[in-house]
Amino acid sequence: MLTGFSDFGRPSTLPPLAVHSTTQTLLLPSSHPSSLQIYSISSSKLHSELEVSPSNRVSRPHEKPLTAARVDLVSVSANGMWMATLDVRADPYDDFGIEIALKIWRWESTGGRWELNTRIDRPHGPHRVRNVEFSPKSEGLLVSTGEDGNIKTWVERRVKEKQGEVDGLFALFLRSRARVNLLLAGNSVLVQSLDIFLSYSPTTASQVQSGW
Repeated sequence: MLTGFSDFGRPSTLPPLAVHSTTQTLLLPSSHPSSLQIYSISSSKLHSELEVSPSNRVSRPHEKPLTAARVDLVSVSANGMWMATLDVRADPYDDFGIEIALKIWRWESTGGRWELNTRIDRPHGPHRVRNVEFSPKSEGLLVSTGEDGNIKTWVERRVKEKQGEVDGLFALFLRSRARVNLLLAGNSVLVQSLDIFLSYSPTTASQVQSGW
């Protein structure tokens, strides 16, 4: 298990990459590790940039440069409504230690931008998160695998506000154990865990979203 600073400090083998079918754009690594570029496929031009983890890009003279968070993973749901990102900040000289944040964003079609919906700190404790993927069968269902040996299922839980509006925040619904060598297999484990979760009942996801 990778729990040391040196392990988290290494770049991932594969860069974060995803397609947003709704807008026909690609989400790509930016020149700054804390951000993602949004690249238009149709115009072959940079559309915008999303700052996943706010960072101070300027340090005082003669001070050690601040360590920026790095976006390691990105995934977009099949319907284009949700995006999940994972950013990691590891600084051996920082008293706060390792910062790991799983963030879920909602696509706001009116404004044409991604808005942060849910932040989950250390989704797998101090361990590295290997993958995050949305279910292709059910909206608002996300699975993550970590080097703690856990497969976690996150679902959108809809909450009624006083004004009568319904808002959805993601929360942990199911946690299961898996062998680490299976976790290292990648997306096949995520697909398998999604199939297991959805096989409980055709209405499982809708029941969870309405409250459990």
